[in-house]
Amino acid sequence: MMARAATGGRGLICTDAAYHGNSTEVRKLSRLRSDTDKEFRSIPVPQHYRRIDDNLADDALADAYLAQLQEQIDAFAADGVSFAGLLLCPILANEGLPEIPTGFMARAADMVHEAGGLFICDEVQAGFARTGRWWGYQTSDFEPDIVSMGKPMGNGFPLAGVVAPAELVNVFREKTRYFNTFASSPLQAAVGQAVIDVIEQEDLLTRVNQVGAHLREGLRAIQETCEPMADVRGHGLFLGLEWVKDRRTKEPDPDGADVIVNRLRHAGFLLSRAGEHGNVLKLRPPLIFEREHADLFLTAFESVVADAPA
Repeated sequence: MMARAATGGRGLICTDAAYHGNSTEVRKLSRLRSDTDKEFRSIPVPQHYRRIDDNLADDALADAYLAQLQEQIDAFAADGVSFAGLLLCPILANEGLPEIPTGFMARAADMVHEAGGLFICDEVQAGFARTGRWWGYQTSDFEPDIVSMGKPMGNGFPLAGVVAPAELVNVFREKTRYFNTFASSPLQAAVGQAVIDVIEQEDLLTRVNQVGAHLREGLRAIQETCEPMADVRGHGLFLGLEWVKDRRTKEPDPDGADVIVNRLRHAGFLLSRAGEHGNVLKLRPPLIFEREHADLFLTAFESVVADAPA
C-alpha cells in the first residue's frame, strides 16, 4: 500500500517461490508463476545452486537474473500497468536461503528506482540479528526503501512494524488514512525495547556469528558422508540444507527431507522444510543458542541422517 501510494503505480514483482503473508493482496505474491493478475509478476529465484544457466559465473549470473527482472518491469509497461516496486526477503528465506549472485540486490534496487518503483524488504524472518547482522539486507550491502518486520521483534508477543523515510510514510497517511486499533501500545513498545536490550546487552550478534559458524562447520563435515545433503548455506543462525535424490542431477527430495524433519522432531529438535521444491531443511534456532546446544543438535542430526534413505 505504501509503495503504491508513493509511486502511483500498481505493479509489484516478487520471486516465483515467495511467501510474504496472508492478506488478500499479499497472498497473491505467494509462489506466483503466471500473469493472470496483471498487477503481479514474478522472477526466478536468484541463486547459485539451481542457477538459471549453469555456464554462467557470478557476475554474468547476476546479469541473467537482472535481465529477468527488467523483462517483468517492461511487461508491466507493455500491459499499461504502472510499476510500484519489488518485494523480496533479503536472504530469500522461504525460497530456501540460496546463495544470491554477488551484487544482485544492489543492482536490482538501482533498476527498480530507475523504473520509478520502490524496493520493499520483508525482514520478518531475516531481521533482528538472525543473520549475524541487525538486518538481512546488510548481508548484501544495499539499502531498501521500505522494510517490514515482525515475529522476532516481539519474541513471541504479537508485534510488527514498517520502517520507511518520513516522506513515504506521510504520503501513505495522506492518501490512505490508515488506522489500526491495536497499534503503538505501551505494552508493545516495552516488549520491543526489551528484545533490543537483550540483543545488545548479551551481545547476541557476536554469539550468532560464532555459533552459526560452528554449526555450519559441523554440518559440512557431516555432508561429506551424507549424499542427500547436497548444500549447506545461510547466514548466522539461519541455515538451509539442500536435500536431493542425486547430487549430480540435483533432483529435489522433499519426501526425504520430510523424513529427516520428523526424525529430528522425535529426537527433540524442531525444524521445517522450505524452498521452491520443499526440499530444503530450514534451521532457525533461538538466538540464545550456544555452542553446547549446537553440538547437541549436530550429534542428533548425524545419528538421524546415518539412517536416511539413500
